Amino acid sequence: MQLDKHLTQWQLYHMALEPNFEPLLPLIVLHDHAYPELLAWYAQYQATGEFGEIPEPAEPEPSGWFARKGKLPSLQQVDIYMQERQASVQHSNIETDSLSAEQPRDSAASVDTPVLPSVEDAPESFDDSVTLGFDWRVVKRAGIALVVCVALVAAGDGGVHWYEHVQQQRDVQAQADCQASVQLVQDRQRAWQRLVDAASTKQALAYSEQDIADKQVLTKLRNAAQPPKITSRSCAGDTVSALQDVTHAHTALADTLTHRTSVLRKAVKTAVSSHRKQLDGQRGELQVGINGAQALLDSSSGNVADDATRDALAQAIAQARSVYQDNNVSDIQSYITAGKSLVDAQAAVQASIDAKAQADEQAKQQAAQDAQPQAATPSPHYVTAPRQTAPSTPQRTAPAAPQAPTPPTWSVPAPSSNPLPDSDGSL
Repeated sequence: MQLDKHLTQWQLYHMALEPNFEPLLPLIVLHDHAYPELLAWYAQYQATGEFGEIPEPAEPEPSGWFARKGKLPSLQQVDIYMQERQASVQHSNIETDSLSAEQPRDSAASVDTPVLPSVEDAPESFDDSVTLGFDWRVVKRAGIALVVCVALVAAGDGGVHWYEHVQQQRDVQAQADCQASVQLVQDRQRAWQRLVDAASTKQALAYSEQDIADKQVLTKLRNAAQPPKITSRSCAGDTVSALQDVTHAHTALADTLTHRTSVLRKAVKTAVSSHRKQLDGQRGELQVGINGAQALLDSSSGNVADDATRDALAQAIAQARSVYQDNNVSDIQSYITAGKSLVDAQAAVQASIDAKAQADEQAKQQAAQDAQPQAATPSPHYVTAPRQTAPSTPQRTAPAAPQAPTPPTWSVPAPSSNPLPDSDGSL
């Protein structure tokens, strides 16, 4: 037999104290971890044959389960070692007797030391459960039996009390879960209401179709803003299953509120983004309108029939620029109104330009007519008719029927092809 090489000094010390390990004392004191005091004690034991007090190792004894390093031999291994040792001694005695018959025996001869069995020849390996002074296997078996007995005794009365305790705990837990689910629904409902009452949500719901670039966004927003139907139940169930049903119903309602809140928040965000897109579009159109109106104002200088129209256009341009440069404008109608003012003012200026152009054309034509030479026009020929004498006064001797006076006769030349203006052809 060979002892485990990992045995510590304190394990060797306790083995030396154990009476059952007395046959192993030669192996103990020959161990690598044997300390000098233990060797001196064993030498005294061999000399006197009496056990004295075994000295302890100089190092402090480690504590804890992991302080044990090597494995102690079992009592069965010790018994096997003793049997093999006795058998070896007997075999040695027989050989000694046979030799003594042939030759005298030397009294000083010593008996050969028996061969110790190796650890490989042992029927079982070192048992770590064997400790000092008693067999732990017996204690383990007794403990198991005791536990079984206690369990059988407690299965009667103690089992009933344990079941009642567990059932009571389940009832308390089910009631607590139900109350927590009611609180969860209330919290989710308040979160929904806070989102509905938020300024961004109210502003988004106030958008009209002209305020949104995508009209479907407004429809989704209004549908998401519809309040969900909430039916809360009380935790008045008598059984655990009833309370659990109420808890599941409240949990599902809380999930619905959470989903509706998320959908509404996303719809508000999408509506605000679409409104911003519409604002940017209208702002860009207003910038184009301002540039066009300014170009018309510059080109119409001196080309309008009424300068008041240009003044009105300049005022509309200034107002439109004020709206364009204001980054806080969030009303699309402001851009639309400013753009319409520009269009109306430009139309008035264009009409004034057209009126002046027409008047200038008419004046040009009149001036062309006035500029034609008068020498090319032939003079009219006047013929004086012979003077007629007045008719003689009729005799009153006899009334006669009145006769129509004879009209004067004169010849009037035909008018020329180019008569002078304001000329009378009869003169």
